[in-house]
Amino acid sequence: MVKWPFSDASESKIPLILSAGSVGYLSASCCNPAAVPDDEQLTNNVKQAMNGLGLDLELHKETLTHAQASLPSAVASLDEQQTGVINKVMTLFSTRGLEAFPMLFIDGDLAFYGGTPSTEEITQHMRSRLLTAETEATKGDSA
Repeated sequence: MVKWPFSDASESKIPLILSAGSVGYLSASCCNPAAVPDDEQLTNNVKQAMNGLGLDLELHKETLTHAQASLPSAVASLDEQQTGVINKVMTLFSTRGLEAFPMLFIDGDLAFYGGTPSTEEITQHMRSRLLTAETEATKGDSA
C-alpha cells in the first residue's frame, strides 16, 4: 500500500502558520506553476520587511495541495481563532479560486491575499502586529 506523502498532520505547517508571532504563506504554485515568481517576490518582500524590523523569524510555507491533504487532521489541534482563519481561507478559495493566492499570514491571522504586497505594506503590518505583541510580552515579563 502506498502512503500519501502528506497524510500526517505533523508534517503540516498549518498550525505553525496560524500561531501567534509567526509568519507564513499559503502558495498555489503546486497547482499553478506560473505562481512561482509571485511566491519568490513575496518571500523576498517578507524577508526584507523582517530584516528592516530586526525580526529573526522563520518564514513558513505551505502549498495548497499539502494544506488540503493535511487540513482534516490538523484542524483537531487548532483553537477557535485559528479555525476562524481557516474558514476565511476556505471562503476565499471557494469564491476566488487560485486568484486568492498567495495568502500571507502574520501573527496567526490572514494579512494579505490575492497578490504580492509590497515590502512597505508587510513592514507596516508586521510593525502593528508582531512588534506590538512583542512589546506587550516584554512589559508583562518585567512587571
